Amino acid sequence: MALPTHMQALTFGGKEKIVLSTVPTPQVIRPEDVIVKVACAAICGSDLHPFHGREGGIGKNCTTGHEFVGTVVALGNNVKSHRIGDRVASPFTTNCGGCFYCTIGATCRCSHEQAGGFGWVDDEQMLLPEKDRKANALQGAHAEFVRVPLADATCVKVPDSITDEEAILLGDILSTAFFAAENGDVGPGKAVVVVGCGPVGLLSILAAQQLGASKVWAVDSIPDRLAMAASFGAETLNFKACDVLATVRAGTEGRGADVALELVGTSQALRLGFDCIRPGGTLSSIGVNTDAAFPFSPQEAYGKQLTFKCGRCPARQFMEVSLRHARPDEPCRNSCRSWLPALLKRGPHIPESSHIGCTCMKVSKVIGSLTIGKPSRSCFLVHDLSGGNTYAVSRSQLYFTRS
Repeated sequence: MALPTHMQALTFGGKEKIVLSTVPTPQVIRPEDVIVKVACAAICGSDLHPFHGREGGIGKNCTTGHEFVGTVVALGNNVKSHRIGDRVASPFTTNCGGCFYCTIGATCRCSHEQAGGFGWVDDEQMLLPEKDRKANALQGAHAEFVRVPLADATCVKVPDSITDEEAILLGDILSTAFFAAENGDVGPGKAVVVVGCGPVGLLSILAAQQLGASKVWAVDSIPDRLAMAASFGAETLNFKACDVLATVRAGTEGRGADVALELVGTSQALRLGFDCIRPGGTLSSIGVNTDAAFPFSPQEAYGKQLTFKCGRCPARQFMEVSLRHARPDEPCRNSCRSWLPALLKRGPHIPESSHIGCTCMKVSKVIGSLTIGKPSRSCFLVHDLSGGNTYAVSRSQLYFTRS
């Protein structure tokens, strides 16, 4: 299709100001680019930090937004995996798929010069034409069209059975929810506290349950959020109306939770998660915290025997597994991965030679720990009957390692 010369977009106008603007339509600049006509876009919590002035770096008139689904309408000469008309979803950062970080699953830390986050162009770069900017200075997706560099490794084709409203979850919040749970080492029998029931927090409840958690508490103060958390099967705790710590300890024989997932991004929430876990527990922090210091001291962390993990989600690494969770009953496709949801539901104690989900796959052995992209992950050893290969599979990611 012939693209219009200009389009409508939401642009950053300064603190607490978003402007509906007419801007040039993006064009293919590099041979690995695609142009996507945006069908659905969302607002991320991290979009709100510059909006409220808690974080700088976005230039005036930069197009905002980094969560989107749409249709490929133009592509560069080197694009191999996509065609005009493909419906695709994208993670919030681009990635090459071949650098050190991409090969270990840390796609959000891709070292390619074109790897960057959508909707993040500073004032200096905004003064230049798009073709003359730094390769990773990318306009956002709150627009009619968006340019996606490194498209073969970045974009994921969306099956016809997935709606736009479902697919929009893949590139950030559903993938981030599973990242939070995996960082927390959530597994069968674990007691989990989810601090914050915004969209990522609510999906983290489902992720924790999918990974086998025996108990999930959901902490917030907004009634509608708590009601939805309860509908997902969590025990809800209004931190303004009850003693969260006492409730969690009462439900764990006085120990505290095995895992706390902090999805807010404030020191208050991080401290509550720290207080809720038992000695030797894990605190997984996903909320973008802009405070200057931690709300607990190194001495407190040492005394708690704390395992603490935080950071940006490698969303591209999680998008296929998120698709499987979105449609676990789909017919087998994409190298027979439809066994994964059933595998997750059964947990680690799977009889040898038992068939899981798709009949193309069976479990040959269960092992406790193996290096799969990241050290010492609990995983499953799965044999592919159709290809004769055995793979080590982590609980929620598709890290495959030849045995």
